[in-house]
Amino acid sequence: MNLTPEHITARIIDPRAGSNKVPGIDEGTTLIEMLEEEQIGADGKVSGPSMVFEAAPGAKVDEGTTLINDLLDYNQEKPVTVENCPHLYVAASCQNTIYALRTWTGADGEKGATKDPVDCLKCGLKYGLEYVGEQFVMARNGRGF
Repeated sequence: MNLTPEHITARIIDPRAGSNKVPGIDEGTTLIEMLEEEQIGADGKVSGPSMVFEAAPGAKVDEGTTLINDLLDYNQEKPVTVENCPHLYVAASCQNTIYALRTWTGADGEKGATKDPVDCLKCGLKYGLEYVGEQFVMARNGRGF
């Protein structure tokens, strides 16, 4: 498998998880704040980089599902054209997301096996996920967004 470096334009995190207080760390420290700090190993050396995350916009389950369905909707009885095509495409290498979109119904609630990839997609769509070509990657506020 030939892996190429990824250009990270933003990191988003579930706002509920990101704003949770981290047990055993200074009182009041959230997961988002902890991730912004360099991780220091027992030897005193940096073992992990600082990673800046933004809290993702919250979305109700129905709202996120509607976003996905609207982007996938097109008239399948007509030929695919610029005016009649889905507006959401998933890379073939994203097998978990493809499987989840084909099988997730929401009937199993918060514990569903395919819920997480669908939640990630909903979060990205609500955030404003879009294709960014290499020519548009630039620094913003001193961060590699």
